Amino acid sequence: DGPWQMGHKTATEYGRLVTEVGNAFRQFDPSMELVACGSSGRGMPTFGAWEREVLDLAFDVVDDISAHAYYEPEGDDRSFLACSQDMDRFIDEVIATADHVAALHRSDKRINISFDEWNVWYHEGAEEKPATPIPAPRLIEDTYDTL
Repeated sequence: DGPWQMGHKTATEYGRLVTEVGNAFRQFDPSMELVACGSSGRGMPTFGAWEREVLDLAFDVVDDISAHAYYEPEGDDRSFLACSQDMDRFIDEVIATADHVAALHRSDKRINISFDEWNVWYHEGAEEKPATPIPAPRLIEDTYDTL
């Protein structure tokens, strides 16, 4: 659901694509496990609605929905240490959304969560660099060193 991503689609477009591709993949391997991309984070404006729409459209082919969370220290140690509570709420809310979609489909099927991206992100900010012909903006460039 990140508009910065190449090939960005709406939840409806993506849900339809997942269904189409998932059905094609399952023709080759019916036992495969299919993970649909969830929101890029709990703070996204489309969080919850994205998962609901994607899962509603792709319910029959999806086994898992992914969850991603990155937490950035902003000088307040207590708030930063409380990020685990945000992660707990994130997981609970994705479970509730997936269970809601299962209820709408009158199904006992349970969608699993694939929490496949999480980390602490310390970002100093992108350095100003000369313009290049790359069409995407520099959003998360940073200097990486061992010092």
